[in-house]
Amino acid sequence: MTVTFSARTDVGKLRSNNEDNFLVDRKLKLYIVCDGMGGHQGGEIASATAVNVVRETLLRRRDVIDGFEYADGRYEEGDVLALIEDAVHVANQRVHERGQSNPAQRGMGTTLSLLLLARDRAFIAHVGDTRIYRRRGGELTRLTDDHSLVNEMARTMNVDADSVDPRLKNAITRAVGVHAVVEVDARYARVEPGDRFLLCSDGLHGLVTDEEIAFVLGQDDLVQAADELIDRANAAGGRDNITALVVQVSDAPSRVSAEERMMVAEALRRAPLFQGLTDLELRRLATETEQRRLGPGERLVQQGQHHSGLIVVGAGAVEVSRGGTVVGLLEAGDVFGEDALFDDTLSPVTLAAKEDAPALVLGIRPAGLETLRIEAPMVALKLVTAVARALAHRVQDAARLMPNLSPLFRSAEASTRVMTRPRQAERAKAETLPASFRPKASPRPDTLTAMLAATGLEERRPMPPSVPAVAPQDPPAAASPPAAAPAAPVTPRPAQSATAETLEDGERVPDPPPSERPVATTRPLERPVGTQTPAAPEGAEGASDEAQPASGGAAPPPIPRAPGAAGTPPPLPGGFEPEP
Repeated sequence: MTVTFSARTDVGKLRSNNEDNFLVDRKLKLYIVCDGMGGHQGGEIASATAVNVVRETLLRRRDVIDGFEYADGRYEEGDVLALIEDAVHVANQRVHERGQSNPAQRGMGTTLSLLLLARDRAFIAHVGDTRIYRRRGGELTRLTDDHSLVNEMARTMNVDADSVDPRLKNAITRAVGVHAVVEVDARYARVEPGDRFLLCSDGLHGLVTDEEIAFVLGQDDLVQAADELIDRANAAGGRDNITALVVQVSDAPSRVSAEERMMVAEALRRAPLFQGLTDLELRRLATETEQRRLGPGERLVQQGQHHSGLIVVGAGAVEVSRGGTVVGLLEAGDVFGEDALFDDTLSPVTLAAKEDAPALVLGIRPAGLETLRIEAPMVALKLVTAVARALAHRVQDAARLMPNLSPLFRSAEASTRVMTRPRQAERAKAETLPASFRPKASPRPDTLTAMLAATGLEERRPMPPSVPAVAPQDPPAAASPPAAAPAAPVTPRPAQSATAETLEDGERVPDPPPSERPVATTRPLERPVGTQTPAAPEGAEGASDEAQPASGGAAPPPIPRAPGAAGTPPPLPGGFEPEP
């Protein structure tokens, strides 16, 4: 589900301070509007406290929202409704306690309208006379009932709202924080592509008619729609604070059934690559997984062509061919293209279903990984770590299959024994020393030298002109026994292995014979691969991003505005690296 929004709040033309507050949490898909009441800034405090306490409560029980979102079978609509009701009750208790502790703020309270989008449902919690509208296909529907005295009289006494004393029109029958207990209206509705929601305070809907609201919400530009609603309310008198929060559902919400999601998760579980993921994490990964059913012999990837995404065989078998020759077979649980998870790459092989049977393949594209990085960082971290470990094992296998290239993968111990080359000044100084004191030149071997040494060959290279060659000294002859027979000819001893302590600056340890050289090894990843989270771990993976007025972006939750301020209230304080 792709959701965009625009929010704006305004002090109006008659008030000196703004007691409205709104909150947007893009990760939770949570949208709240509150209209506070009470003297000595009590209304500002009540509305700001309510929006933040509700969000904190939902974050603590985010497992309920995620469980419903990913259709894991543990939570249904009733569980989410109970959660948002409980969040409003907690906010009511917090505001009430704060009002009782300060005589100047006693009796303060706030209205509250909440919209939570999950899967293909819109969950609503409501107290007071703020409203939630939905525009669908040109038709405007009010999704909340006002808890006002006028509305109660019209509903129970059949009184015409227009005939009620205007002084009673602002009286409400329910509010968050006024009493120790509050009754919350909670419901849910199905979300359709193109649905547009409006959360607004009575400073807007009390001055702008429903017909005008329907017309303005029909505009394509969300920012322009929110601005025009505020402007129309001010043009009609602007006698109260005005807040408009417009939410747009741009595409079809996920309609994947719980059974299909479970099937995809089970297919992923068979792959050893995903063994470290929990059941809930596998179901979350399944939401970013594409499915494709291949007919017998149908081609999936062509050799030499670009492809992106990690491929997992869910069922059946997929043949791997190179140059028209089948070189392998991928069965259920096998994985291909780990490196393509991060970017497009050229495929070295062709993948196609077997000629005699269909196959089901699952794909995770780079865009899906990016979505996981933003919305489910822990799942993305585990996925990237597993892929990095698989790639490291592949390097190990390649090193074992190519033993002659082992010097190119020197162990850390051997690498630390290579000394730095002498500086030019040191070389010049060495030329002035007697020949017996000059260091032997031992230039660092390049890749070709290392490969030749590994195969037992030798490359003849002239000595550097700045360091004259030193004639090798014959080792001393072994002492002859005191026998009359002539001493046996002495064979020169091979040079002994040098250690780091015996080396002069500029020398390095001589390469051992091929039989003694260390075999290349690549250790698996030992430290976790970091992820770039949208806001480092954002509290509980869902830190709020409050919408900025008159824009489609988001900003921190708002803070109560001091008396006399105007405009919008300010926000509430509320990989894998080689071893050295």
